[in-house]
Amino acid sequence: MRTPWPPQRTTTTAKALAKGLAPPRILALPLGLALSLATAAMTAAETIPTTTGAMATQKTTPTTPATAGAATATSATAGKQGFTPEKIPWAAVPQVPGVEIAPLVGRTDLAGLYVVRVRLKAGARIPAHSHPDRRVTTVLFGTLYGGIGPTFRAEGLRPWPTGSLYTVEAGVSHFLSARDGEVIYEEVGIGPSGMSLQGLRH
Repeated sequence: MRTPWPPQRTTTTAKALAKGLAPPRILALPLGLALSLATAAMTAAETIPTTTGAMATQKTTPTTPATAGAATATSATAGKQGFTPEKIPWAAVPQVPGVEIAPLVGRTDLAGLYVVRVRLKAGARIPAHSHPDRRVTTVLFGTLYGGIGPTFRAEGLRPWPTGSLYTVEAGVSHFLSARDGEVIYEEVGIGPSGMSLQGLRH
């Protein structure tokens, strides 16, 4: 006997729909579960490979980024926060021309989950730097070029097109470029964090 496709729905939701009843509401995830899922995503994400002996791990002291104190926008619904594109609080990074940063969730200098969005103008570069925590990066727009090592090397860049996701381990020196045009990417990590950039810390 052939099994019909798609299979007949026999779940409680399907029966409820058949009777004209509203399906159960989807509940928001508890904060603890959301953090667990974020951590699991960080573990499963692709990691940029490193070359043995190619760089020395830099020890950094977590400090407050220039824009970490920016307040997050709160929606009309209590307990929820978010931004529409035109409301994202972009702020220039004085140490790196052509780079803007926007803290969206949490603060990098505090314990807990944070989300930071970064925008690079066409041709902008971020010199070799490191963070004291593991970061998950998602490319939202453009092609981001990244490499591993203590100094910026054009020949060491690898392209990460729109939609790519990768991780960089804590203390690993890396560098970035937007050589093909404007790039927007998002970083997620667990604070407290910071950034060591060519001897400067912010």
